[in-house]
Amino acid sequence: MTIFALRIFIFTILHLAIAGAIILIDRTATTRERRLEVQLIFLFALGVAGSGIGNFIGHFLFSDVVADSIG
Repeated sequence: MTIFALRIFIFTILHLAIAGAIILIDRTATTRERRLEVQLIFLFALGVAGSGIGNFIGHFLFSDVVADSIG
């Protein structure tokens, strides 16, 4: 359960925190479209790419453990 909570934090909540900080710091993020763009960039970078890289490492380096957990 701890790894599940960590993955939820990394791939969903962390990108919101980083994007929120960037929006507060960035002076060009004044329009709604720009703020949404910053959110989506970090969502795709951390959520999609990070999840894919994490899954690759798991399947490549820990293939026996992953195969046992899949069934």
